[in-house]
Amino acid sequence: SLKWTAHPVTWSFDGEADIQEGKLVVKEGAVKAGAKIRIAENAILESEGASLTNAVLRGNGKVVGGELVGCTVKAPLNDNDIVDADNILTINASVKDRLYFDIELPEDEVLSSPYPSNILLAKWEGDTKVDVSKWRIKGLPGNLTSQFTANDDGTITGSIKAEGMFLLIK
Repeated sequence: SLKWTAHPVTWSFDGEADIQEGKLVVKEGAVKAGAKIRIAENAILESEGASLTNAVLRGNGKVVGGELVGCTVKAPLNDNDIVDADNILTINASVKDRLYFDIELPEDEVLSSPYPSNILLAKWEGDTKVDVSKWRIKGLPGNLTSQFTANDDGTITGSIKAEGMFLLIK
């Protein structure tokens, strides 16, 4: 695990990192695809104009600057279809392609109607609302889709919805 202050990282890593406090500043190429990064409450992962590609992020710290490309945020739902506060990241970065949320359903739980809606999945900060149009919940069955909303209060919520046509034959 890393305890870091605001010194830019010039080396690269692709394993696991646990940023417990302070600010970890990364440059282009410092975080390799597949890196797994936990960002604690008082910690910041700051990307100085760099792209974070296919990284797996979790925790309740902040992701600031740069661009998220195909990243996954771990946001496991508990038995009440709520994400615990220690898994709500604050995101102030742009998203290229998609940003995926892995809601890691509790073991043996299957999504069924009514589907979870308005789930608090992340927070945003900054002068402009985060564009959530490219955000998706990962691993949904074919007839389900997700929709995200960046709310005025700085929260980002997600809902799972059924898509397609259903016929009721009596």
